[in-house]
Amino acid sequence: LLRITFSRTAMLLAAAFVLTGLPAGPAAAAPNDDEGGTSTLREQLEAASKGFIVAQDTLAKSKKRQQELTTQLAQLERDLVTKTAVIGEVANAAYRRGRLGPISAMLNSTSPEGFIDRAAALDTVAATEDKKLRDLLDTKDQAARAKAAIDNEIREQQKQVQVMAARKKQAETALKEAGGGEDGSEPSGSGN
Repeated sequence: LLRITFSRTAMLLAAAFVLTGLPAGPAAAAPNDDEGGTSTLREQLEAASKGFIVAQDTLAKSKKRQQELTTQLAQLERDLVTKTAVIGEVANAAYRRGRLGPISAMLNSTSPEGFIDRAAALDTVAATEDKKLRDLLDTKDQAARAKAAIDNEIREQQKQVQVMAARKKQAETALKEAGGGEDGSEPSGSGN
């Protein structure tokens, strides 16, 4: 159990050192502590490391979701172009044939059966046109929801980047307080 705890602590400390850019070798540990620092330092670094890893995982999932939504939005926009063209054709046909309604069907019919046939045909055409229009409106609504979801994912990504930066800062502060950090914002030997 002690070996597992030590291994886990060492791994978390190494991750914290990688995050802060400090060397993970023995020079970074307190000289009189065989586990790499005080229990408070280990707890702070472990919390910072866990928080960083969770934020990093959440960020990766958000980026994947954004990519899926972007692909979905592209398909919806292609569908909108097609469906808008179909509605344009329906509107053009309605304009060319004039306004047909029950009154014109009644006036143009020569018998009661002819009137019923024309009324049924008008009802079928109206239902088809209505379905096409509703389909277009549904696609527009789906596209708007996809855009909103993409915006939400971008906000989530920005939030997770901030969490990651805060966790890194938390680890740096813990190391600095323990005497293992540096005063400058850049680690030594970075070449910048």
